[in-house]
Amino acid sequence: MIFKRFAANLRAQNWFAIGIELAIVIVGVFIGTWVANWNVQRMERAETAHRLEQLKPEAKRIQARAAFVRDYYTTTHRYADTAFAAWAGDPKVSDRDFVIAAYQASQIKAMSTTTESWATVLGADQMRDIDDPAIRDPLLRLMTFPAENLGLNRVMSKYRDEVRSIIPDGVQAQIRKQCGDYFKRPGDLDLALHAHCPLTLDPVVAARTAAELRANPELVKELRLHLALVASQDNDIEIYSKAARQLETALHR
Repeated sequence: MIFKRFAANLRAQNWFAIGIELAIVIVGVFIGTWVANWNVQRMERAETAHRLEQLKPEAKRIQARAAFVRDYYTTTHRYADTAFAAWAGDPKVSDRDFVIAAYQASQIKAMSTTTESWATVLGADQMRDIDDPAIRDPLLRLMTFPAENLGLNRVMSKYRDEVRSIIPDGVQAQIRKQCGDYFKRPGDLDLALHAHCPLTLDPVVAARTAAELRANPELVKELRLHLALVASQDNDIEIYSKAARQLETALHR
């Protein structure tokens, strides 16, 4: 209808009426575009809010994994202390305990997570919709954190290689079978390490292996360097876990 009036006014050269008609069309298009854009933005914000809600369980899982890794390394450090004592000549450390401790001190753990998973759930478009810095800042740290700092390669040390080249394969297999990683409870997210190893080793094999370990005192230095790598990895895991904790807190406000 408006176009018929426009054509009639144009034929009659009624410029004032033509101006009004054009203004009505322009305003209508503007309002329609504004409403459409507003609706799209509303839907995008709703989608972002939904995706943020999905991140709550993952933030909890990161903290749980970090706690498992920290507990795991607490155990390996105890074994390392026993190994250090044996290399120092402590008579209270038996050959059996020395061999087991030297091996268990080389056990390593990773966070078993990738920062790419965050970007998969929440991309750059959604990040622009997050106005709250309490949510956006820790989320950005989680999405851009170098995943390799949390992985096994970070702690693949010379000590781990050297000590496992000395301890016989059969002994290593026995330690892994009876005293290796295990789930503490059904439903746990990660594996723990036995704090005490009840394994019985052949005394002759234990004595021979312990003697060979003592004949390589440079392993003491390598074990110290190994623990330094573990400490660096643990520091990065704490930074990553802290960001997850801050995000979870912000999402529950």
